[in-house]
Amino acid sequence: MAQLCAGEGVGKDRVLNLGKHWFHVRTQKRDGRGESRQTQEQIETKEAIRDHIKTFTFRARHYAREDSPG
Repeated sequence: MAQLCAGEGVGKDRVLNLGKHWFHVRTQKRDGRGESRQTQEQIETKEAIRDHIKTFTFRARHYAREDSPG
């Protein structure tokens, strides 16, 4: 097994973990790269913050008024 690991550039622990997964589940382990890391809780928190910000009242800024120079 050492030559297999060294030849492929894979660590011994990686091979053992994949073997354990295969033994218990009988399917290949999914590769988690490239997937969204956001949980539903994080998405709901962001939406709650956005909704809260939308409740603020806005007022015209002094430099956006018609009588201001520039």
